[in-house]
Amino acid sequence: MADASIQELREVNRLVYLRPDNGALINSRTMKSYNFSSASYIAGQTAQCIINSGGDAIWGPTSYIRMQFTVNNGGETELVGTGSVLNFFKNVRLSHRSGEPLEYVQTANLLGKIKLHYELDAAAKSKLSSVGDSYDPAAAMQHVGVLDLPAVDASAAAGVTFTRYVPLWLLFGVFGNKDQMIPPGMLAGAKVEIDLETNAIAFSRTATLTNLNMTLVLDSAQVYDSVVKQLLDEQADVSKSGLQFSYSTWFNSHGPFASSSVNFDVQQAASITQKAVAVVRLEADLAADIDSFKMKTEATSLQWRLASSFYPQQALTLSAGNQHEAYGTTLVAFDGSPMQYEGSTSSSGGTAAKLANWAAAPAGAGAPVGNAISAGCYAQTMEKSSTGLQLSGEPTNNSRLLALEMTKPAVADRVDVFLQYLRICNLMGDNVVIDR
Repeated sequence: MADASIQELREVNRLVYLRPDNGALINSRTMKSYNFSSASYIAGQTAQCIINSGGDAIWGPTSYIRMQFTVNNGGETELVGTGSVLNFFKNVRLSHRSGEPLEYVQTANLLGKIKLHYELDAAAKSKLSSVGDSYDPAAAMQHVGVLDLPAVDASAAAGVTFTRYVPLWLLFGVFGNKDQMIPPGMLAGAKVEIDLETNAIAFSRTATLTNLNMTLVLDSAQVYDSVVKQLLDEQADVSKSGLQFSYSTWFNSHGPFASSSVNFDVQQAASITQKAVAVVRLEADLAADIDSFKMKTEATSLQWRLASSFYPQQALTLSAGNQHEAYGTTLVAFDGSPMQYEGSTSSSGGTAAKLANWAAAPAGAGAPVGNAISAGCYAQTMEKSSTGLQLSGEPTNNSRLLALEMTKPAVADRVDVFLQYLRICNLMGDNVVIDR
């Protein structure tokens, strides 16, 4: 569509495409807290929270989870984990009050790491995570990010309570929409469920998580009565699919591969797909007492297949020291390639994942534990047009036959594949219909 047509469409739907700084529509704005069902969780449990937001419109990008927790490090004086409280999260679910699932993201901790590396530039990443790519105990001001786990010392072993902040967009796609506020009624009565990781995965060495208290904090806005009336009218107009809210979400599938050949089928069908991401990790890393989130970049060939189409057209030929082309296609998939959008700057145009740390070899058993994880993963845009989804409007329209074909060293690996695709929530009174 032409820019003028898009602008016209947004004007017609101006009550949907609103931001919280629009004084003509927003009466008041505040951060509202919602408690989880228990005041204390431990590793491996499932946390639940009911969102009683009523008639509030929610601005997702600035909503977050407040975490207060105690870490028992067993007397060791090393970093308690792999550097980030994202490690605590295993699977996350969001359900509408009618019971309809809005989103279910598996292995959210690994996905959150990928988002940190590729959806933020270096300056933005430093605000949420460590300033540097590695953790130096002597550099006291280096480990300053709001997601960082504390450096363990005698006080941590004594059971000091720490507070951390986790933006919800790192875990849920619903809260990542930067064009629309989440309409009133979509989250009212919704249920958030978070499966917490085990201590063995969330931490390295002998650290344990105890007394975790989580609070959901939503950036909430009260809109004027005239706006509420219009939104309710649109919700009631079922002949036009009601009130629509769009968001990108992720489907995860994984499997063990000990041989050198990987042929992996993605068991998900979606009509508007954006990208596919493959992450390779050593099974030994996941079972051993080392950094469980260290990604590997050692494929010797790589290609995605969708029925009779191939992405890229010719398989990438790679080696242990020559991963440059795969790094380039990954940047394109995350809109991080220089000048990918001429005349505009994409949100991740200055991606923090540089080639040096993307292709860093993962450390072996017994290696020092810290925040110096490899940022390597293999991503591919799933668009028909090389100009990009935002400009062409021509995404791949059926992902049901998507497969990854890859060769690698014949060692026991776990391969995780994340498929990003668009979902549309059609709000109609107390019910919703989800299109994907």
